[in-house]
Amino acid sequence: MKSLSRYEIPVRVQDPSQGTGFLSRYEIPLKVRGSSQGTGSLSRYEVPLRVRDPSQGTGFLSRYEVPLRVRDSSQVASSDHVTFYHCDYIPVVSSDHNTFDHCGYHTVASSDHNTFDHCGYYIVASSDHNTFDHCGYLTVASDHVTFDHCGYHTVASSDHNTFDHSGYYIVASSDHITFDLCGYYIVASSDHVTFDHCGYHTVALSDHNTFDHYGYLTMASSDHVTFDHCGYNIVALSDHNTFDHYGYLTVASDHVTFDHCGYHTVASSDHVTFYHCGYLTVASSDHNTFDHCGYYIVASSDRITFYHCGYYIVASSDHITFYRCGYYIVASSDHNTFDHCGYLTVASVTHMPHLSLYTRL
Repeated sequence: MKSLSRYEIPVRVQDPSQGTGFLSRYEIPLKVRGSSQGTGSLSRYEVPLRVRDPSQGTGFLSRYEVPLRVRDSSQVASSDHVTFYHCDYIPVVSSDHNTFDHCGYHTVASSDHNTFDHCGYYIVASSDHNTFDHCGYLTVASDHVTFDHCGYHTVASSDHNTFDHSGYYIVASSDHITFDLCGYYIVASSDHVTFDHCGYHTVALSDHNTFDHYGYLTMASSDHVTFDHCGYNIVALSDHNTFDHYGYLTVASDHVTFDHCGYHTVASSDHVTFYHCGYLTVASSDHNTFDHCGYYIVASSDRITFYHCGYYIVASSDHITFYRCGYYIVASSDHNTFDHCGYLTVASVTHMPHLSLYTRL
Protein backbone atom coordinates (compact mmCIF):
# COMPACT_ATOMS: atom_id res chain seq x y z
CA MET A 1 0.00 0.00 0.00
CA LYS A 2 1.40 3.39 -0.94
CA SER A 3 -0.09 6.24 1.02
CA LEU A 4 -0.49 9.47 -0.88
CA SER A 5 -0.56 12.92 0.67
CA ARG A 6 -3.61 15.12 0.31
CA TYR A 7 -2.06 16.99 -2.59
CA GLU A 8 -1.24 13.87 -4.55
CA ILE A 9 -4.83 12.75 -5.05
CA PRO A 10 -5.30 12.83 -8.83
CA VAL A 11 -9.04 12.20 -8.68
CA ARG A 12 -9.90 15.33 -10.60
CA VAL A 13 -7.37 14.67 -13.35
CA GLN A 14 -8.59 13.34 -16.65
CA ASP A 15 -7.00 9.94 -17.13
CA PRO A 16 -5.66 8.75 -20.52
CA SER A 17 -7.82 5.67 -20.04
CA GLN A 18 -10.89 7.88 -19.83
CA GLY A 19 -12.07 9.19 -23.18
CA THR A 20 -9.38 11.18 -24.92
CA GLY A 21 -7.15 11.32 -21.88
CA PHE A 22 -7.64 15.08 -21.67
CA LEU A 23 -5.36 16.64 -19.08
CA SER A 24 -6.43 19.46 -16.81
CA ARG A 25 -5.58 23.03 -17.68
CA TYR A 26 -2.63 23.10 -15.29
CA GLU A 27 -0.84 20.18 -16.88
CA ILE A 28 0.41 22.07 -19.94
CA PRO A 29 4.24 21.97 -19.91
CA LEU A 30 4.89 24.32 -22.83
CA LYS A 31 7.44 26.55 -21.14
CA VAL A 32 9.40 23.72 -19.54
CA ARG A 33 13.11 23.25 -20.13
CA GLY A 34 13.61 19.67 -21.24
CA SER A 35 16.56 17.34 -21.44
CA SER A 36 15.83 17.06 -25.13
CA GLN A 37 16.99 20.66 -25.57
CA GLY A 38 20.76 20.88 -25.87
CA THR A 39 22.55 19.33 -22.94
CA GLY A 40 19.44 19.10 -20.82
CA SER A 41 20.71 21.24 -17.97
CA LEU A 42 18.50 21.05 -14.90
CA SER A 43 17.24 24.20 -13.25
CA ARG A 44 18.38 25.20 -9.79
CA TYR A 45 14.99 24.43 -8.28
CA GLU A 46 14.75 20.76 -9.31
CA VAL A 47 15.69 19.49 -5.90
CA PRO A 48 13.60 17.00 -3.93
CA LEU A 49 14.67 16.45 -0.32
CA ARG A 50 11.76 15.43 1.86
CA VAL A 51 10.57 12.68 -0.46
CA ARG A 52 9.30 9.42 0.96
CA ASP A 53 10.81 6.47 -0.86
CA PRO A 54 8.26 3.82 -1.93
CA SER A 55 10.75 1.24 -0.70
CA GLN A 56 10.55 2.67 2.82
CA GLY A 57 7.41 1.71 4.72
CA THR A 58 4.25 2.59 2.86
CA GLY A 59 6.00 4.89 0.44
CA PHE A 60 4.26 7.93 1.91
CA LEU A 61 5.18 11.08 0.00
CA SER A 62 5.86 14.33 1.81
CA ARG A 63 4.12 17.62 1.21
CA TYR A 64 7.25 19.28 -0.13
CA GLU A 65 8.42 16.56 -2.50
CA VAL A 66 11.66 18.26 -3.39
CA PRO A 67 14.90 16.28 -3.05
CA LEU A 68 18.55 17.34 -2.76
CA ARG A 69 20.10 20.23 -4.61
CA VAL A 70 22.00 18.05 -7.03
CA ARG A 71 22.28 18.67 -10.73
CA ASP A 72 21.76 15.94 -13.31
CA SER A 73 23.61 12.75 -12.47
CA SER A 74 25.51 13.15 -15.72
CA GLN A 75 26.84 16.48 -14.42
CA VAL A 76 27.99 15.39 -10.99
CA ALA A 77 31.19 13.38 -11.20
CA SER A 78 34.53 14.91 -12.20
CA SER A 79 35.22 11.92 -14.40
CA ASP A 80 33.64 13.95 -17.19
CA HIS A 81 35.80 16.98 -16.38
CA VAL A 82 33.29 19.05 -14.48
CA THR A 83 34.32 22.35 -12.94
CA PHE A 84 32.00 23.94 -10.39
CA TYR A 85 31.68 27.62 -9.61
CA HIS A 86 31.32 29.12 -6.14
CA CYS A 87 27.62 28.20 -5.86
CA ASP A 88 28.31 24.81 -7.38
CA TYR A 89 26.33 25.24 -10.51
CA ILE A 90 28.41 23.90 -13.37
CA PRO A 91 30.40 26.67 -15.12
CA VAL A 92 32.43 24.45 -17.48
CA VAL A 93 32.05 20.88 -18.62
CA SER A 94 35.08 20.58 -20.84
CA SER A 95 34.23 17.14 -22.16
CA ASP A 96 31.30 18.46 -24.18
CA HIS A 97 32.69 21.98 -24.67
CA ASN A 98 29.97 23.74 -22.70
CA THR A 99 30.38 27.22 -21.31
CA PHE A 100 28.26 28.41 -18.42
CA ASP A 101 27.47 31.89 -17.14
CA HIS A 102 28.11 33.12 -13.62
CA CYS A 103 24.89 31.47 -12.45
CA GLY A 104 25.97 28.12 -13.84
CA TYR A 105 23.49 28.09 -16.66
CA HIS A 106 24.58 27.17 -20.14
CA THR A 107 25.92 30.11 -22.11
CA VAL A 108 27.44 28.37 -25.11
CA ALA A 109 27.40 24.67 -25.87
CA SER A 110 29.52 24.49 -28.99
CA SER A 111 29.07 20.77 -29.42
CA ASP A 112 25.48 21.18 -30.51
CA HIS A 113 25.83 24.75 -31.78
CA ASN A 114 23.52 26.25 -29.20
CA THR A 115 23.64 29.90 -28.23
CA PHE A 116 22.32 31.01 -24.87
CA ASP A 117 21.27 34.40 -23.53
CA HIS A 118 22.76 36.06 -20.48
CA CYS A 119 20.59 33.89 -18.23
CA GLY A 120 21.78 30.71 -19.91
CA TYR A 121 18.53 30.04 -21.70
CA TYR A 122 18.54 28.99 -25.31
CA ILE A 123 18.54 31.84 -27.81
CA VAL A 124 19.44 30.01 -31.01
CA ALA A 125 19.99 26.30 -31.50
CA SER A 126 21.26 26.23 -35.07
CA SER A 127 21.46 22.46 -35.22
CA ASP A 128 17.70 22.15 -35.22
CA HIS A 129 16.99 25.60 -36.69
CA ASN A 130 15.12 26.87 -33.66
CA THR A 131 14.81 30.54 -32.86
CA PHE A 132 14.19 31.65 -29.30
CA ASP A 133 12.87 34.91 -27.90
CA HIS A 134 14.71 37.11 -25.44
CA CYS A 135 13.55 34.90 -22.59
CA GLY A 136 14.90 31.78 -24.28
CA TYR A 137 11.52 30.37 -25.23
CA LEU A 138 10.98 28.91 -28.65
CA THR A 139 9.91 31.44 -31.28
CA VAL A 140 10.34 29.55 -34.54
CA ALA A 141 11.16 25.88 -35.05
CA SER A 142 11.99 23.79 -38.09
CA ASP A 143 8.80 21.73 -37.87
CA HIS A 144 6.76 24.72 -38.99
CA VAL A 145 5.69 25.79 -35.52
CA THR A 146 4.95 29.46 -34.94
CA PHE A 147 5.08 30.84 -31.43
CA ASP A 148 3.58 34.01 -29.98
CA HIS A 149 5.61 36.68 -28.25
CA CYS A 150 5.56 34.67 -25.03
CA GLY A 151 6.95 31.59 -26.75
CA TYR A 152 3.72 29.63 -26.66
CA HIS A 153 2.59 27.73 -29.71
CA THR A 154 0.46 29.84 -32.05
CA VAL A 155 0.30 27.66 -35.13
CA ALA A 156 1.79 24.21 -35.68
CA SER A 157 1.08 23.62 -39.35
CA SER A 158 2.74 20.23 -39.41
CA ASP A 159 -0.14 18.67 -37.51
CA HIS A 160 -2.79 21.15 -38.67
CA ASN A 161 -3.34 22.62 -35.24
CA THR A 162 -4.66 26.12 -34.70
CA PHE A 163 -3.87 27.97 -31.50
CA ASP A 164 -5.45 31.02 -29.89
CA HIS A 165 -3.56 34.18 -29.05
CA SER A 166 -2.30 32.58 -25.84
CA GLY A 167 -0.97 29.56 -27.68
CA TYR A 168 -3.68 27.16 -26.55
CA TYR A 169 -5.33 24.80 -28.98
CA ILE A 170 -8.36 26.14 -30.80
CA VAL A 171 -8.84 23.51 -33.49
CA ALA A 172 -6.86 20.34 -34.16
CA SER A 173 -8.38 19.12 -37.40
CA SER A 174 -6.13 16.10 -37.68
CA ASP A 175 -7.94 14.28 -34.87
CA HIS A 176 -11.31 16.02 -35.31
CA ILE A 177 -11.22 17.73 -31.95
CA THR A 178 -12.91 21.09 -31.44
CA PHE A 179 -11.63 23.42 -28.75
CA ASP A 180 -13.26 26.36 -27.01
CA LEU A 181 -11.89 29.89 -27.04
CA CYS A 182 -9.50 29.00 -24.22
CA GLY A 183 -8.15 26.02 -26.12
CA TYR A 184 -9.86 23.41 -23.98
CA TYR A 185 -11.69 20.47 -25.50
CA ILE A 186 -15.31 21.07 -26.43
CA VAL A 187 -16.12 18.04 -28.55
CA ALA A 188 -13.90 15.12 -29.52
CA SER A 189 -16.08 13.26 -31.98
CA SER A 190 -13.56 10.55 -32.69
CA ASP A 191 -14.05 8.88 -29.31
CA HIS A 192 -17.60 10.13 -28.63
CA VAL A 193 -16.62 12.37 -25.74
CA THR A 194 -18.72 15.43 -24.96
CA PHE A 195 -17.20 18.31 -23.02
CA ASP A 196 -18.81 21.16 -21.11
CA HIS A 197 -18.21 24.83 -21.79
CA CYS A 198 -15.01 24.72 -19.75
CA GLY A 199 -13.64 21.82 -21.78
CA TYR A 200 -14.02 19.24 -19.05
CA HIS A 201 -15.54 15.87 -19.78
CA THR A 202 -19.32 15.83 -19.53
CA VAL A 203 -20.11 12.44 -21.00
CA ALA A 204 -17.68 9.84 -22.30
CA LEU A 205 -19.96 7.34 -24.01
CA SER A 206 -17.21 4.90 -24.78
CA ASP A 207 -16.59 4.07 -21.11
CA HIS A 208 -20.07 4.94 -19.79
CA ASN A 209 -18.89 7.71 -17.51
CA THR A 210 -21.18 10.44 -16.25
CA PHE A 211 -19.69 13.80 -15.34
CA ASP A 212 -21.03 16.70 -13.30
CA HIS A 213 -21.47 20.22 -14.62
CA TYR A 214 -17.79 20.89 -13.94
CA GLY A 215 -16.75 17.90 -16.01
CA TYR A 216 -15.65 15.86 -13.03
CA LEU A 217 -16.63 12.23 -12.78
CA THR A 218 -19.99 11.63 -11.09
CA MET A 219 -20.49 7.96 -11.85
CA ALA A 220 -18.32 5.52 -13.78
CA SER A 221 -20.55 2.47 -14.10
CA SER A 222 -17.91 0.39 -15.82
CA ASP A 223 -15.90 0.03 -12.60
CA HIS A 224 -18.82 0.58 -10.19
CA VAL A 225 -17.39 3.74 -8.68
CA THR A 226 -19.71 6.35 -7.18
CA PHE A 227 -18.49 9.93 -6.87
CA ASP A 228 -19.69 12.82 -4.74
CA HIS A 229 -20.94 16.12 -6.12
CA CYS A 230 -17.34 17.31 -6.48
CA GLY A 231 -16.34 14.24 -8.46
CA TYR A 232 -14.33 12.64 -5.69
CA ASN A 233 -14.71 8.95 -4.95
CA ILE A 234 -17.39 8.14 -2.39
CA VAL A 235 -17.62 4.38 -2.75
CA ALA A 236 -15.58 2.11 -4.99
CA LEU A 237 -17.54 -1.14 -4.75
CA SER A 238 -14.98 -3.17 -6.63
CA ASP A 239 -12.37 -2.78 -3.88
CA HIS A 240 -14.80 -2.16 -0.98
CA ASN A 241 -13.47 1.28 -0.13
CA THR A 242 -15.43 3.83 1.87
CA PHE A 243 -14.70 7.52 1.44
CA ASP A 244 -15.48 10.51 3.63
CA HIS A 245 -17.52 13.49 2.47
CA TYR A 246 -14.38 14.98 0.93
CA GLY A 247 -13.75 11.86 -1.13
CA TYR A 248 -10.79 10.72 0.93
CA LEU A 249 -10.55 7.08 1.94
CA THR A 250 -12.14 6.30 5.30
CA VAL A 251 -12.10 2.51 5.43
CA ALA A 252 -10.49 0.17 2.91
CA SER A 253 -10.40 -3.57 2.51
CA ASP A 254 -6.69 -3.81 3.27
CA HIS A 255 -7.38 -2.92 6.91
CA VAL A 256 -6.45 0.73 6.67
CA THR A 257 -8.06 3.22 9.04
CA PHE A 258 -8.11 6.88 8.15
CA ASP A 259 -8.54 9.99 10.29
CA HIS A 260 -11.25 12.60 9.78
CA CYS A 261 -9.16 14.26 7.05
CA GLY A 262 -8.86 11.02 5.11
CA TYR A 263 -5.22 10.47 5.93
CA HIS A 264 -4.02 7.06 7.01
CA THR A 265 -4.30 6.50 10.74
CA VAL A 266 -3.59 2.80 11.06
CA ALA A 267 -2.59 0.37 8.33
CA SER A 268 -2.58 -2.92 10.20
CA SER A 269 -1.50 -4.93 7.20
CA ASP A 270 1.97 -3.41 7.26
CA HIS A 271 1.95 -2.39 10.95
CA VAL A 272 2.17 1.32 10.30
CA THR A 273 0.95 3.78 12.92
CA PHE A 274 0.15 7.34 11.92
CA TYR A 275 -0.17 10.46 14.01
CA HIS A 276 -3.24 12.68 14.17
CA CYS A 277 -2.60 14.38 10.81
CA GLY A 278 -2.02 11.10 9.03
CA TYR A 279 1.72 11.38 8.71
CA LEU A 280 3.78 8.36 9.59
CA THR A 281 4.73 8.09 13.24
CA VAL A 282 6.04 4.54 13.50
CA ALA A 283 6.41 1.96 10.74
CA SER A 284 7.39 -1.11 12.73
CA SER A 285 7.66 -3.35 9.71
CA ASP A 286 10.83 -1.62 8.57
CA HIS A 287 11.90 -0.35 12.01
CA ASN A 288 11.52 3.32 11.15
CA THR A 289 10.95 5.99 13.76
CA PHE A 290 9.33 9.25 12.76
CA ASP A 291 9.15 12.66 14.42
CA HIS A 292 5.93 14.40 15.39
CA CYS A 293 5.58 15.70 11.83
CA GLY A 294 5.88 12.23 10.36
CA TYR A 295 9.35 12.68 8.93
CA TYR A 296 11.95 10.02 9.42
CA ILE A 297 14.05 10.26 12.57
CA VAL A 298 15.77 6.87 12.60
CA ALA A 299 15.53 4.09 10.06
CA SER A 300 17.56 1.36 11.71
CA SER A 301 17.06 -1.11 8.91
CA ASP A 302 19.29 0.89 6.60
CA ARG A 303 21.31 2.56 9.39
CA ILE A 304 20.22 6.07 8.52
CA THR A 305 20.06 8.76 11.20
CA PHE A 306 17.89 11.81 10.62
CA TYR A 307 17.87 15.17 12.34
CA HIS A 308 14.86 16.64 14.11
CA CYS A 309 13.19 17.81 10.90
CA GLY A 310 13.62 14.44 9.23
CA TYR A 311 16.41 15.39 6.90
CA TYR A 312 19.37 13.10 6.56
CA ILE A 313 22.23 13.68 8.99
CA VAL A 314 24.27 10.52 8.53
CA ALA A 315 23.63 7.57 6.26
CA SER A 316 26.35 5.19 7.40
CA SER A 317 25.48 2.53 4.88
CA ASP A 318 26.82 4.63 2.04
CA HIS A 319 29.23 6.74 4.13
CA ILE A 320 27.49 10.03 3.45
CA THR A 321 27.71 12.88 5.92
CA PHE A 322 25.08 15.60 5.80
CA TYR A 323 25.12 19.09 7.21
CA ARG A 324 22.61 20.49 9.65
CA CYS A 325 19.91 21.02 7.04
CA GLY A 326 20.32 17.56 5.58
CA TYR A 327 22.10 18.57 2.42
CA TYR A 328 25.20 16.69 1.39
CA ILE A 329 28.50 17.91 2.82
CA VAL A 330 30.75 14.97 2.06
CA ALA A 331 29.94 11.72 0.30
CA SER A 332 33.14 9.78 0.89
CA SER A 333 32.03 6.77 -1.08
CA ASP A 334 32.36 8.68 -4.34
CA HIS A 335 34.92 11.20 -3.01
CA ASN A 336 32.67 14.20 -3.54
CA THR A 337 32.94 17.37 -1.50
CA PHE A 338 29.93 19.61 -1.06
CA ASP A 339 29.64 23.22 0.08
CA HIS A 340 27.65 24.31 3.11
CA CYS A 341 24.53 24.51 0.94
CA GLY A 342 24.93 20.92 -0.17
CA TYR A 343 25.94 21.69 -3.72
CA LEU A 344 28.86 19.86 -5.25
CA THR A 345 32.12 21.75 -4.86
CA VAL A 346 34.77 19.19 -5.69
CA ALA A 347 34.34 15.82 -7.37
CA SER A 348 37.82 14.39 -6.87
CA VAL A 349 37.27 11.02 -8.45
CA THR A 350 39.65 11.67 -11.28
CA HIS A 351 42.02 13.90 -9.26
CA MET A 352 42.24 16.80 -11.70
CA PRO A 353 44.20 19.56 -9.88
CA HIS A 354 44.19 21.74 -12.98
CA LEU A 355 40.47 22.37 -12.69
CA SER A 356 39.37 25.61 -11.08
CA LEU A 357 37.36 24.57 -8.07
CA TYR A 358 35.86 26.67 -5.33
CA THR A 359 35.29 25.41 -1.84
CA ARG A 360 33.18 27.11 0.81
CA LEU A 361 33.25 24.40 3.43
